[in-house]
Amino acid sequence: MSLGAAGMGEQGKRYEAWLMLEVALAFRNRGHQATWITCHVGGPPRKALFRGSPGSMKKCGVTVDAPGYIQLINNGRHYELHNSIQFRGVSGALHEVDLSIIPARVGNGLRAAGGGYPDGKPCVALELKRFKLTGSFSIGLMRAMLLAAVDLSLELYPSAPKTSFDIAHISPTGVFACGELRESAWIAVTTVANIGASQRLAARYGASVEATFQVDIRQVAGTNTRVGILVDQLLQYL
Repeated sequence: MSLGAAGMGEQGKRYEAWLMLEVALAFRNRGHQATWITCHVGGPPRKALFRGSPGSMKKCGVTVDAPGYIQLINNGRHYELHNSIQFRGVSGALHEVDLSIIPARVGNGLRAAGGGYPDGKPCVALELKRFKLTGSFSIGLMRAMLLAAVDLSLELYPSAPKTSFDIAHISPTGVFACGELRESAWIAVTTVANIGASQRLAARYGASVEATFQVDIRQVAGTNTRVGILVDQLLQYL
């Protein structure tokens, strides 16, 4: 299967595509069905098309540039894994999430309506930062991630009382990306070791940082231990 997307020459987007596929394989190794769903028309039939820039959910089978996604199924529960989807916050602003997992009913509903942006928080949100050699996942990057999280959902604290309606989710359709009020995973994944004060800030607000998360081209696909540990964390949110 070949990889394609506008802007996929950028190393950051290749890192995004690599982790998306590795996460899917880790889910498969844990008993999930993980299937790539092709949405574009024309071009090589076995080409996996990723988003090369932030965008909306597009209707399948209509355009040559509609990105695909990964369908995750386990015990009758259906989810979708996407890259670079933008989610709409309570302010009306759009926030890109590098890798996100949402219930399949949300994706199906948007595609049936011709496409659009999910409202509110995803069940899983991964912010990815790849640095060429050296760099730092600065506190400024963490602030930006947490601000997006606040706009998508004000309920960041694990001990927050659970109610049947999340006031942070104002949706024209009344359908929110992760259903009724519930916890969601917010994790920053970066290739560097230097994360400064980001981890302390993240932990205070229910997020986390995974440092030195490197691509090892010598590894067999689906055998990355770090990815497996990450997916074990994500399972509690699905």
